[in-house]
Amino acid sequence: MQWPGRTFTALLAVTSILVLFSSVKADKVATSFFAGTHQTDVTKTIPVKNRPKTTSGMNILLLGVDSRAGLTAAEIARYRLGDVGLGGSDTIMLVHLSPARDHATVVSFPRDLLVTIPEYKRSDGKVMPEVKMKLNAAYPRGGPDGPALTIITIEKLTGLRIDHYMSIDIPHLGRMVTALGGVEVCLPQAINDPVRNGHGSGLNLSAGKHLLNDVQAVGYVRTRYVDTGEGSSDFGRI
Repeated sequence: MQWPGRTFTALLAVTSILVLFSSVKADKVATSFFAGTHQTDVTKTIPVKNRPKTTSGMNILLLGVDSRAGLTAAEIARYRLGDVGLGGSDTIMLVHLSPARDHATVVSFPRDLLVTIPEYKRSDGKVMPEVKMKLNAAYPRGGPDGPALTIITIEKLTGLRIDHYMSIDIPHLGRMVTALGGVEVCLPQAINDPVRNGHGSGLNLSAGKHLLNDVQAVGYVRTRYVDTGEGSSDFGRI
């Protein structure tokens, strides 16, 4: 498959990165992903004009989507998702695989980065004019074509052609962490982010090393209202 937006191909590419750099549990992670994954082809929703040229490398856009759509009440309660969320792509990472597929480079974009979101005609017929907004707004602004508008926004920003994309929701992030046997972090200072009025991640951790389980990992990436020691909340989340 040569073109963009085919989720399974992106999953295989991401799994290849795991095989290259941490192959011990790559098979478990791949199995966990494929268990609840669907394939989407966004070819027809991306304008063909003025796109960057393809290269011999491969560029994969990874999106972590803050959406409650399709989640069960049990999932919302488990991951403490009291607030509704805007359905934005709060995690935006670009993975570049070398032409020889022997190494990868990953760049993470701040969700609050002010960018030009191009004019876009959605598949529901609504025309969205060009606007300067935060980068994570491209996904909900695209409506049914959120991935497509995010892709062309990143292409406009970087001058790189996106070959594939993969998006992940909160339950799948939790399953990935479980498949890895937890994720270790080292906190420069304690985090206490209680849920108040539907906001907050519910995370409470002391300073130092922790092996996060699925619920804690989701809370970690959702923490916004505390200083984690890395500067602004946006860079801290990255």
